Amino acid sequence: MPVSQMTPAEARLVDPILTSHAIGHQEPTFTGHELFPYVEVTLHGGKIVDFEDHLTEQIETLRAPGADAAEVQVRYGKRTYALETHGLDAVVPREVHNDAMNVPSVDLASAAVNRALKPVQRNIEIAQAAMAQDANNYAASHKLALTGTNKWDKPDIDPTEDIIRAINAIELDCGGTHIVVHLGVEVMNALRTNQAISEKIKHTERSIVTEELLASLWGVAKVVCGKSLKKVNGVRQRIWGKHVVVAHVPASPVQDEPSFGYTFRLRGTPTVEMPYYRKKNRAWVYPVDSDTDTQLLMPEAGYLIQNAVA
Repeated sequence: MPVSQMTPAEARLVDPILTSHAIGHQEPTFTGHELFPYVEVTLHGGKIVDFEDHLTEQIETLRAPGADAAEVQVRYGKRTYALETHGLDAVVPREVHNDAMNVPSVDLASAAVNRALKPVQRNIEIAQAAMAQDANNYAASHKLALTGTNKWDKPDIDPTEDIIRAINAIELDCGGTHIVVHLGVEVMNALRTNQAISEKIKHTERSIVTEELLASLWGVAKVVCGKSLKKVNGVRQRIWGKHVVVAHVPASPVQDEPSFGYTFRLRGTPTVEMPYYRKKNRAWVYPVDSDTDTQLLMPEAGYLIQNAVA
């Protein structure tokens, strides 16, 4: 049965719609962007702004009449970013479409694009988690490995003490105060039954441990629970393990704003290229590309609590 090809007008309509859909799509279980927020760049490679110490540096700003004002400058450091392209083809078989005489609807194509985006986003999530949970990335004063009776699922342990220690280290060493606490889901599950936490919140309106309640209790901007999974050799694993990452992440991330880390992403990506009909397997193909590079930029803006639960 003949299959109609897209007209130039149809292609011009579908491409922007699907690309806009891809840019706005984010799997709810993926939380790495909370520690490594996306910032858009216009080139595949370039230098990274040197954050220096302007979060807390005291600079003389008093100016006498007619005198020159002091200057502050944005400087580029030695580090660079280099975007890598992750791509998959989203395939819509002709047989799954109601009418083989028509081009697949935008809704059907969007579902296929989502299917292609998930592995791309998962690989970014895996890279973000590996970077944030690598103890070698932190100074000794910015990491804590819990053992034995010190773990948060023990009845007499108060996790708040460890969180406060982490916040103090970050504030003193980098000056950042917009704190995000990222918990592996097993850690979050343990906090729901932790006696010390339950005692602190028992007189609140909702005496149920939630991310929002923990953020209020700890005085931080946000608490995030990482629930994402990966399948390795047929076995599903939790990407964020049993660890806790505390980090300064600005409320409005931009390339020259100090942050624990960023995920540099080419402006306008992910992109969905012009779809085409592949006769070999009678399917419409939507090429999906995403150009990114995740980097941990300020280790002193983070704190790692390893193996928070048994």
